[in-house]
Amino acid sequence: MSVEKFEEKTSSHQKLLLDHVERSDEERMNLKDDIQNEIRLITEKMDKINEASLNMPKLSTPFSHIRSPVKPKEELTNPFITDLSHQHNNQVLMKEAPQFKEWPTFTGEGEHMSFSEKIDILQEYYALPDELIPSRLHSLFKKSAKRRYYGIRQTNGKNTWSWWQQEIITKWANDAWRYKIENAFANCFFDPDKHKPLTWFLKQVERLNALYPEMSQKWYT
Repeated sequence: MSVEKFEEKTSSHQKLLLDHVERSDEERMNLKDDIQNEIRLITEKMDKINEASLNMPKLSTPFSHIRSPVKPKEELTNPFITDLSHQHNNQVLMKEAPQFKEWPTFTGEGEHMSFSEKIDILQEYYALPDELIPSRLHSLFKKSAKRRYYGIRQTNGKNTWSWWQQEIITKWANDAWRYKIENAFANCFFDPDKHKPLTWFLKQVERLNALYPEMSQKWYT
C-alpha cells in the first residue's frame, strides 16, 4: 500500500470517528434536554397537586358533605372488641415463644437469680400466662432442685409463677445454700485439661450473680 493511500484511509477513519463523537455528543445533549423537560413537567404537576390540596375544604370526616357524619371515635369504642384484639395478639406472641426444650433449667446450684430473670423475660416478651409457667417447672427443675420441687408442690399445692419466684429465693438463697455456693466458687480453679474456658467462666459468673445480685457486671468484666 502506498503512503498516499494509507494517509487517505487514515484520514477517512479519523473523519468517521469524529462524526461518531459528534453524534454521541448531540444524542447526549438531547437526552439531557429530555430529562430536564420531564423533571420540569413532574415538578409542575406536583406544584398543582400541592396547591389543590391546600385549597381543599377542611372536612372533619371523609365525604361528610355527601354522607352522614360518623359518630366520634369514643362512641364507637367497644371494650369487648378491644379485649378480643388484645387476646388475639397474646395468642400470636405465645406461638412465637421458643420451644420448651430451649427454656432455661434450674439445678439449685447458684443459678436461681438468672433462672428467675430469664423466665420473666420469656413471660414478658411472649405474653405467657402466669399459670402456664408453674405447669412447666417439673421439667425445668433438675437434679436436687427437682426433688425439692416435688416436696414444695405437695405441701403447698398449685401456685402462680410469682409465688414460685419467692419460694425459690427462700429455699435456695439461705445461709446453708450461700455457704455451699461460696465454697464452690472458691474451690473451682480453672483446669485447661478439664474445663472449657467459656463454660467455666460463665459458671463462675453465675455463682457471683447468685451471691451478689446487686453487684454490677463491671466487677467481673
